[in-house]
Amino acid sequence: MPKICLTSTSFTFFRFGVRFKRLAPNLKALDPSHDDEAYHKVLRRVDMRIMPLVLIQYLFMRVDVTNISNAAIINLEQKTDIKTQLHLSAQQWVWAIACFYYPYMFLEPISTILLKKTSAPVWLSRIMVTWGIVTCCIAATTSYGGLVTTRVLVGALEAGYFPCIYFWTFWYTPAELAIRVAALYSMSSLSGFIGGFLAYAISYANGALSGWQWLFILEGIPPIVIGIITFFVLPSYPEKSNWLSEEEKDLILRHLHKDAPTIHGKTFDWNAARLLFTDPTFYSFT
Repeated sequence: MPKICLTSTSFTFFRFGVRFKRLAPNLKALDPSHDDEAYHKVLRRVDMRIMPLVLIQYLFMRVDVTNISNAAIINLEQKTDIKTQLHLSAQQWVWAIACFYYPYMFLEPISTILLKKTSAPVWLSRIMVTWGIVTCCIAATTSYGGLVTTRVLVGALEAGYFPCIYFWTFWYTPAELAIRVAALYSMSSLSGFIGGFLAYAISYANGALSGWQWLFILEGIPPIVIGIITFFVLPSYPEKSNWLSEEEKDLILRHLHKDAPTIHGKTFDWNAARLLFTDPTFYSFT
């Protein structure tokens, strides 16, 4: 009799074990800690795909924005600086610097809308390749008019790069964005060091071409190369990322804020714009 009971008990535990193994995946799915662990693993993959490339993009963007100031002092003692060779007055030099910001400011909203109309890799690569090409062309200017024209074009083509970081909201929650935006801003400080170091080094290339001409050429090439890499490497939306599994895509989408933009969301919403412009805090930040 005891033998029979032992056999019955063993059989019961065996059946329970089989059922538990079958239920284990579902129980893990219901465990929040397991979900968080899986999500953070996916988040690290997303960071490795997005963050290094975007940080390098922004670094060179800031270098190219401020390189004209470095061009003003390169080889100043040899009288081969940009202001001397282009015969620029102080007032003309001020306008050559300022003219960059007017098209940059007015075209930023349009560029942000076009990002949503196309995709992040397409639009950001367009921005970088075109501004890199025109930056190189500044080296060919021989007059005040040519300098202003190329500077205006760089401002227009570069417009919208920073607002285009809005594509991060397809991937990150507001809480996750904070540290990543801080990292982005740190590139602005680093660009001052790198830009000054490059300008000092390039000043020794003064020869067939002046140092300031080499400066614009050598600082215009990296955005072109990075822009081409961006087109092939930078992801657009979680739903379109072939390097993520369906489970990983679902994890990212479930963790996003309920109001986060999506691939199928509106590109522009008049009601959202009205709420923004009627909010007093908007003007304090502006």
